[in-house]
Amino acid sequence: MLIEMFGAPTSGKTTLVKELRKFGIAVSHPNEDDKIPDSSMEFAVKLAKLYGDVNAFHDIDKLDQVAYKTQAAIGAAHRGRADKYPIVFDELVAQYGMSFAIRVSSDWSWYFEEMPLPDLLVVLRAHKSVLIKRTIERGKLTRVDKTGICVDLIKPMLAILRKRNCPMIELNTNLANKIECTRRIIYKIHEVYGLMEKRK
Repeated sequence: MLIEMFGAPTSGKTTLVKELRKFGIAVSHPNEDDKIPDSSMEFAVKLAKLYGDVNAFHDIDKLDQVAYKTQAAIGAAHRGRADKYPIVFDELVAQYGMSFAIRVSSDWSWYFEEMPLPDLLVVLRAHKSVLIKRTIERGKLTRVDKTGICVDLIKPMLAILRKRNCPMIELNTNLANKIECTRRIIYKIHEVYGLMEKRK
């Protein structure tokens, strides 16, 4: 069962992954053994071709790194879904889609229309001013603009994923503390896992 965290920078992805680990939820990352399945190959090839065209992007900062990590994430997503028990990734295909969207000069919506879906998307949200304040407090002043852009992009991205019936839970991380958020995620994991088992 693949659980993927999704949210703007400083929304709390890594913090909540660490909390989930305390409750016995397996945590993983992409690795060299992950293979892209045939079902995602068309999406992966399309993405690779686009990343090969630097002119398609208005921001090429760390472009090679993002391209490599996105390809690795596609393979890791397949491994995560194949695993019977819940496994959580703090950055995977949807999250790298955000990195893609803030760089590309053309339409980015196709990425979310074609990306492999997780079994559960954990969406972390907070007010833009809170996220920008956290970004500044962490000394990452160069990321303030990107944080604001990410917040604005999340709504249309989620609209696409909802149309695809992607299972998700949305949490406001500046209203609920990390323990409460973690409990709500665990309840949702059990709910989705139970539905998956019934379908079998």
